Parts: sequence; structure tokens; C-alpha cells
Amino acid sequence: MLQFDRQDPDAADIDAAFNAALDRVPAPLAAPLPCPPSDASAVANVAGSCLSLTLEAWRALDDEALLLQRILYRTRSQHRNSVHFRCAQRLATATSRVKRAGLATILSSISASAPPSSAAAGAAARAAPREAVELATCRCVATAALCHRGERVALALFRACELLCAKALFMPLAVTLLAIAARVRALLAAIRHDAAEAHLRLLAIRDRAPPLPSTDGVPGAAGGVLR
Repeated sequence: MLQFDRQDPDAADIDAAFNAALDRVPAPLAAPLPCPPSDASAVANVAGSCLSLTLEAWRALDDEALLLQRILYRTRSQHRNSVHFRCAQRLATATSRVKRAGLATILSSISASAPPSSAAAGAAARAAPREAVELATCRCVATAALCHRGERVALALFRACELLCAKALFMPLAVTLLAIAARVRALLAAIRHDAAEAHLRLLAIRDRAPPLPSTDGVPGAAGGVLR
């Protein structure tokens, strides 16, 4: 997540506005810009390959998160003050934050800007702005950091459930949460690894994406993207 200096009176508002919009792509970054066809194809193809890296892991993580939410709902009244229940709650929150980091959204937007195959020879193709690629690299880093945090929470839940199993307490719940914690930890580790790989791929094609036109002498109009 993007953080700002808390001594700035406007920092909290900027921080909240930016982090609240992670599930969408800012409008200036969603509009493709003209560029050479080879560059447009390279940008879209690399973004598509980055998205495909984590596609299956995202789907599996969604399934595990849904199962975990149902277990929390059904066991809340009996276990809400227990250590394993609080660990399970923290894991549900951690997986939700990974999903809300917006990596899949920005990669999907960039990959959708592929040039049409029917474009006339010599006609300029279109690609996502360079600032969109830079935002995607930032979200790769944020996703990897959130995955690492989630892995630690999953390990805490796993150990709490191991203790329950050792004492033969709430065995059906303990075994179920034990399995979920192990699967979620493995999925988060896979997404973290793929986010790091996507970060390197995006950096390699960053300069091939067209920059946003300057506004009031500010190259790239980066200041206007968050307004």
C-alpha cells in the first residue's frame, strides 16, 4: 500500500483515496496511447503473460478464502474468543488484502490494449501508458509484501491448530483449519514468487510503453492521475 508522511495534513486523505481505488485502474491509465506496433504488442503480451502466471493461484485462493469465511461464520459463537479463531480471522483479512492489492486488475487492463491484427500497415497501434506499467510494478511489490505477511499469519494458524490436534480438542475444526492454513500458505508463496517474476518482466518492457503527454510542463502528467 502507498504510504505518505502523516505530518502532512493532506496525507491521510491522499493515502485513503489512493488505497481505496486499488480495485480499479485510474482513468488516465486505462486509455491506450499510440505507439509502434511492435512496442504495443510487446507490452500487451508481457502483461498477459504476467497475468497468466498467477491466474490459477488467484482462483484457488478465492476458493480457500470462501471456505474459510463460511467456517468463521458457522463457528463464531462457540470459538470467537479462542486463539485459533482469531488466527483464522487474521488469515481471512490477509487474503482479502492480497486480492485488493489490484495486481490482476492493472495487468488485465494493460494486456487488453493489444494492437488489432487487422491494423493497416504503417498505422500506429495503441498500448497502455508507461505510467500504467509503472503502477503495475508497484502493485507487484505490494502484492509480494502482503503475501509474505499472509504467509506468516497462515503459519500462526497452522501452529494453533497443531496444538489443538495434540490435545485432541475440536478435532474436525482443527483438522479443517490446519489444511486450509497449509493450502493458503502455499498459494500465497506461489503468488509472491509470481509477483516477483512479473515485476522483472514489466521492468524489461517499461520503456517501450508510451508515456502520458505532459500537462503544464509536467512530463507524464503523473500528478493528475491521482486527482
